Amino acid sequence: MTQITIPVLFSAASLFSLWIVGILFYQGSVLFWNGRRSSYPALLAGLSLIVAGTFFVLHTLGLVWFRYSQLNEIRLWLPGALYLAALLSLMFLVNVAVSERRRPHGPSRRAPVIFSIVSAIVYLAFLLFDLLIPHQSVIRSLVSGEINLGLFFLGLACALPAGFAALLLTMRSATGDPAGRHLLKLGAYSLLILILITVVSWFLGWSGDITPLIMDILAQLCILAALIAVSQASVRYEVFSGHMPRLGMLRYFRKNIAILFLISALSLGLLYFQESIVWALILVSSLGFQSGYLEYRMMKDRERMLARMQSGSADLYQRLFEEKRDPAESVLKHLCEELGLVGVRSVAGGTYASILGHEAVRSFSFEELRPGLEKEVIALRQGSEQGELYLYGAGLTREEAEFARSTGERLLDAMALFQFSRILMRLQKDYQQSRKLTETMARRALHDDVLPEIHSLILEKGLPEQSIQRLSSLHRTIAGLLKEMPGYDNTLLKQGLLEGIRQTMGRSGYAPGTIEVKEEPDLEAPEKETVFYAIREILHNASVHSRSGIRISELPGGGRLNWLIEPELPEGDPAAGLGSIGEKSDGFQETPWALESPEEAQSDREEARPGSGQGLAIHSALLLLGGGGLETVSQWPEFKIRIFLS
Repeated sequence: MTQITIPVLFSAASLFSLWIVGILFYQGSVLFWNGRRSSYPALLAGLSLIVAGTFFVLHTLGLVWFRYSQLNEIRLWLPGALYLAALLSLMFLVNVAVSERRRPHGPSRRAPVIFSIVSAIVYLAFLLFDLLIPHQSVIRSLVSGEINLGLFFLGLACALPAGFAALLLTMRSATGDPAGRHLLKLGAYSLLILILITVVSWFLGWSGDITPLIMDILAQLCILAALIAVSQASVRYEVFSGHMPRLGMLRYFRKNIAILFLISALSLGLLYFQESIVWALILVSSLGFQSGYLEYRMMKDRERMLARMQSGSADLYQRLFEEKRDPAESVLKHLCEELGLVGVRSVAGGTYASILGHEAVRSFSFEELRPGLEKEVIALRQGSEQGELYLYGAGLTREEAEFARSTGERLLDAMALFQFSRILMRLQKDYQQSRKLTETMARRALHDDVLPEIHSLILEKGLPEQSIQRLSSLHRTIAGLLKEMPGYDNTLLKQGLLEGIRQTMGRSGYAPGTIEVKEEPDLEAPEKETVFYAIREILHNASVHSRSGIRISELPGGGRLNWLIEPELPEGDPAAGLGSIGEKSDGFQETPWALESPEEAQSDREEARPGSGQGLAIHSALLLLGGGGLETVSQWPEFKIRIFLS
C-alpha cells in the first residue's frame, strides 16, 4: 500500500507545484508589463509574483530531491528557500498596503507603514539569528528537532505580515471595492491557514515519507487558493490599478489557468522517462511568461484599436467656437498612416451631401494622386448610398477595409453634426439680433407712446377714482417691465458691465455683493448683455435661497473674461453662504452653497418660490454660443462658479 501511496502523493504534489509555478509566472508577467509604465503597485505585484515563482521552482526541485533522497541538495538550497518564503510574506503585506487608490475615508495611512516596518524588523531579526548565530539557525533547529530563536523568528516573519494584511483589509470597510478586498482577505486567510498547517506538521513530526507529502499538498492548496484569490482581485477589481480591461482579462485568465494545468500534467510525464524535472520547469515557466506577455500585447492591441476607432471629433465643439473647419483632414491623415495609404478621398452622398454642401468632398494625400495609382472604392452606409471612400495605395485586407469603412461612416456623422451645429449657431445669432431689434421697437413704443398716454389719462380731471387707481397700477407694471427689459437705461452701453452688475447688487430681489475686478472686459454689446443676465440670475437665486451675498473676482488665465463667483460670508457668521443655484443646466446640479447644514438648505428651498428650472440653463447655452460657459469649480459647502468667454 505504501509503495502505491507515495508515488501518487508525490505526483499530486509535483503537479500542484508545477501548476503554481506556471500561474505565478503568468500573472507576474501580466502585472509586470502592465505596471511597467502606468502603475507602480501593479509593477510591485508583478515582481512579487515572479519572486514567488522562483521560490516554487526551488520547491519543485526540492520535491524531486526528497523523492529520490538527494539530501545534500536539500541542505544546500533550504536556507535560501526559507529566506524567500519569509520575504514573500512581507511582500504580500506591502502589496496589500499599496493595492488600493487613495481614499478620502478609511484607515489611517500610517497603519500600513507601521505594519510594514514591524514586519520588516522581524524579518531582519530572522536573518540576523540565522546568518550570524549558527547555533540559533533554522537548519540547526530542523536537525535537532527543537525550537530556537531562528525558527521562532521565521514563523513570526511568515505569520505576522499575513495577519497584518488581514487586519488592514478588515479596516478598509468604508469605501473602495468590497469584492476586491474580500478576495485579498481570502488570500491573507489562506496564508494564515498555511502557517497553521506548518506549525501542526512540526508537532506531528516528519517521520516517513507520507506525512511530509500530505502536509506539502495541503500547504500548496492553501497557496493555490491565495494565488487564485489575489489574481481574481487583480483581474476583476483592479486592486493594483494596472489599467487592465476586466472582462477580457477574466476570460483569458480562466483559459490560461486551465491550459497551464494541462501542460503541468503533461510535463509531469517527463519524470517517467528521466529523474530530472528541469525540462518540465523550463516548459511550464516559459509558457507562463509567454502567456502573460501575449495577454499584455493583446491588451495593448485592444487599446490601440480603440484609439484607431476614434472619429476625430474630440475637439468638435472647440472648432465650432474657433470658427475652424471640421476635423476631416486629420481623420483622413490618420487613416492613411494606419493603413499605409498614399491618399484617401471621402465623397458624401444622399442626405449627407445636402447638409455638407461644398464640404461634401474631402481628401488627403501624402503625394500627388496619379491616374494609374491603385484604388479601392468602399461604399459607406451600404444599402442607402450615403457616400463613398476612395483609398489610394497598397491593397487592403478585409479587416482593414472594414476599419476604413467604419472610420469613413463615423467621419460622415461627425462632419454632418459639425455642419448642422454651425447652421444652428448662425440661426441662433440671427434670432438674437432680430429679437434685440424687436425688443428695442417694443421698448420704444411702450416708453414713448403708451406710458405718456397713460400718464396723461391719469392727469385728466373728471375720471373716477377707481379708474385712476387702475391706470396708476398699469403705469407701474409697464414701468417695471421696461426696467427689466434689456438696455432700458443703457447702463451696460454707457457705464459698462461692471457698473450694471454693481447697480443690480442689493436691489429688491437680488443679493448684495462685491466686485473685485479691476478692468472692464472688452466685450461686444450682446456679449455684455449675456454675461449680465447670467450674473443677475445668480444674484436672484442667491437672494431666494440664502441670506449671504456673492463676491466676483478675476481668475488668472487667458480669454476676454474669466471670473469666479463665490459666496461672500458676512462678518461674524462663518457658516453663512450663498444658497442653491436653484436651477439645473449642463454641468450644474442643484447643490447648496455653504449653508449651516443640508437640512437648512432643504428648508430654504421649501420656503423659496419654485422656479422653472431653466434659468441658468438658458444663460449657460447663450454663453456657450459665444465661446464661453458656466463651470462648477467646487461643490458644497463652498459652491463656486466660473463664468468665462474665450
